[in-house]
Amino acid sequence: MSTACKGIFIVGAKRTPFGTFGGVFKNTSATELQTLANVAALKEAGVAPALVDTVNVGQVMSATQTDGIYTPRHAALKAGIPIEKPVLGVNRLCGSGFQSVVNSAQDILTGAAKISLAGGVENMSQAPFAVRNVRFGTMLGTNIAFEDTLWAGLSDSYCGLPMGMTAEKLGAQFGITRDEVDAYALSSQQKWKKAHDAGIFKAEIEPVTLKIKRKDVTVDTDEHPRPQTTIDSLKKLPPVFKKEGLVTAGSASGICDGAGSIVVASEEACKSLKPMARLVGWAYVGVDPSIMGVGPVPAIEALLKATKLTLNDVDLIEINEAFCAQTLACAKALKLDMSKLNVNGGATALGHPLGASGSRITAHLVHELKRRGLKRGIGSACIGGGQGIAIMVCATDGGLVARHSALKAGIPQETPALGVNRLCGSGFQAIVNSAQDILTGTAQISLAGGAESMSSMPFLVRNTRFGVPLGANVDFEDSLFKSTLDTHCNFTMPQTAENLAEKYELKRGEVDEFALESQRKWKAAFDAGAFTSELTPISITVKKQSVTVSRDEHPRPDTTPEALAALPVLFRKGGVVTAGNSSGINDGAGCVLLASEEAVRQHSLTPLARLLGWSFVGVDPSVMGIGPVPAIRNVLRETGVKLEDVDLVEINEAFAAQTLACAKELGLDRSRLNVSGGAIAMGHPVGASGARIMAHLAHELRRRGLKRGIGSACIGGGQGIALLIETV
Repeated sequence: MSTACKGIFIVGAKRTPFGTFGGVFKNTSATELQTLANVAALKEAGVAPALVDTVNVGQVMSATQTDGIYTPRHAALKAGIPIEKPVLGVNRLCGSGFQSVVNSAQDILTGAAKISLAGGVENMSQAPFAVRNVRFGTMLGTNIAFEDTLWAGLSDSYCGLPMGMTAEKLGAQFGITRDEVDAYALSSQQKWKKAHDAGIFKAEIEPVTLKIKRKDVTVDTDEHPRPQTTIDSLKKLPPVFKKEGLVTAGSASGICDGAGSIVVASEEACKSLKPMARLVGWAYVGVDPSIMGVGPVPAIEALLKATKLTLNDVDLIEINEAFCAQTLACAKALKLDMSKLNVNGGATALGHPLGASGSRITAHLVHELKRRGLKRGIGSACIGGGQGIAIMVCATDGGLVARHSALKAGIPQETPALGVNRLCGSGFQAIVNSAQDILTGTAQISLAGGAESMSSMPFLVRNTRFGVPLGANVDFEDSLFKSTLDTHCNFTMPQTAENLAEKYELKRGEVDEFALESQRKWKAAFDAGAFTSELTPISITVKKQSVTVSRDEHPRPDTTPEALAALPVLFRKGGVVTAGNSSGINDGAGCVLLASEEAVRQHSLTPLARLLGWSFVGVDPSVMGIGPVPAIRNVLRETGVKLEDVDLVEINEAFAAQTLACAKELGLDRSRLNVSGGAIAMGHPVGASGARIMAHLAHELRRRGLKRGIGSACIGGGQGIALLIETV
């Protein structure tokens, strides 16, 4: 899946130094690191934060801090970007930093932005231990185990191999020897030292000042490199994954902490800015997960094909050094001129903070092309789960859920998969990303989905990895409950609904009445068979018996006004939010297939609906539930459609109070709102709700013989998203 593009420029590119595992940044959150990188990149670009239209941040391990699901949003707000500007978290594992640049480019190409900030971050030192299978009780005598989320995440359960073994397999396939691997590892360290001594990294690194033992310490150098490494010391290291194998601690990328940020701008915006480089194109592909390290090869080949260039036209090539054996295999497959490859060292020396490496490589390419007076550079990475990504820049004068679910559904392994995180709007966002892939020429047919298993959320154990003081209590953190608190505004999600209820003078009685309506509308729709066309029955084994689940489990159609009125308020004395008028905590998934007009004709497809447009916005986090209002208004304005011309409106019922506030602000005809019930009845598996709503809209418009529908959601951290479709 590859795209060549025009009119997309990089005007700022900065990163933090990379800290080693348990090193200087072990107590610095991912949010802080990304904020520092964002501020530095914007300063270099000469772009005021208020001019940024969208933000995309790559991150793989959001559980590394209690409020980690908000890291992309919080880092943007703390960098001074206005609250009305939307933020997306993306997860293409080791390619996430590159993917954020692609998403920012797509935002510009599809008209959502003129200036977009792309970042990548990871604090691997703060990866917690997880405690699973205790939420619903434990049997007498059960041993409670701590799962190392960092180590567990380095194995691919689909192919049954740790990442290191995929490198071993690839090395064997390409005839790579241990001597070659050790020599390459040494060269990475030596190239880093030469570049460091020459001051080459100063252009891209933003020094970070920390308080360590009550003293200010400035970190301006990558902490992980080992320039004193010798070939003899490398040869003495034992193989980690296989007897007589290739991969050692000295020839693999380091586990590190760091962040990077890239300012991407349109040609129009560059009239008042100084471009550093132009984004020429990108490609992402799927490969056999058991040799995931080969991913850069077809990605680079696809990128060259899309841009009508050859490797001879490229001056610098960066392949992320996940493992030296893997990088050498890629170089061999591509027949690379090794003098162009990772010229200042790679992840063997600098380390590989998963979400940040693509940002680092992009920033380094931009600065190094300029320093050397060269023209074109390619940055690429292999990706766990079996993918590859590559981007090309040209100097100017001035969790594996997405991947595994695709493979298990029978989608070919060469087809790439991307995970997106816009919190409660993620299911909607997946559809937007698929549409952008089609509009920018990356795909003709794209599968968009959303999933969440909230029942499986573990308890987390933090601050134990590097030792526990004598007498310290080790706490279990309920990651599910903790994630409801937005630490930027210091309100829980239900409290933001209470804030809206106060603002719009909503009474407990009308909030409960809306909740009752949601249950009753669901029952009427269920009895009429309205969900049959969108629901796919699932057979599972329960207590050794096969059970078929063919309806939503959460609805309570026997709910009465008296039962709702008897429930206590949860978060504020005299408030309105109860368990009965809030969305449920649920498990589920949804999927929507998108196709271009050409693909519809070519494959004789029968469309259910046409996607007319979308909008994502930022709002005050303390009243995050109002997000659907400006998002709906924006998408209507952009498409030239009036609200009265929309037949069905779905607003995700995070809370009845929040949904009522939105309806009141929009002046909605309530007879068009959530006509078959909403999340109060059906529940809200966070990542899946957007996909559920859009699937329901497409089927319900057709069932009722109607034309247009809007699906929307509020988003924790202060955002809103809306999509507009019409039947065809």
